[in-house]
Amino acid sequence: MTKFDDLFTEVDEDSETREKRENHPKIADGKLYKEVSQLTGYSQREVTEICTQLFELIVLEVFQVGNRVNFRNFGTFWQKKTKSNNNNLVKINHTRAKDPISIKANGVNYSLTFRMSKNIRQRISSIRRKD
Repeated sequence: MTKFDDLFTEVDEDSETREKRENHPKIADGKLYKEVSQLTGYSQREVTEICTQLFELIVLEVFQVGNRVNFRNFGTFWQKKTKSNNNNLVKINHTRAKDPISIKANGVNYSLTFRMSKNIRQRISSIRRKD
């Protein structure tokens, strides 16, 4: 279990949301780590650890510190308030607290939001044009 798993866990998920997620084609993260490993020469274990730490750092920086995280020529991650669906609760485990704290602030949850940069959008549109 990673720090990220301890920090945020969703209690309930809308069945429509679950169905949409399950019907999309997926690629396993292990396959991506393997490809990065082959391209860089680092072991797959090292690549997995680096990526896991990077993702955890992004989430901690956005949710605990409240900063936006910007990767030049890639995109920006930030925290966005969203209205709760079916009164979903978000549990936050604080390191000093003995019990997890459930937060439900007037039906408002927070989500990790990503907006891709212009460069990425242009690259995607050029790839789609070729197909």
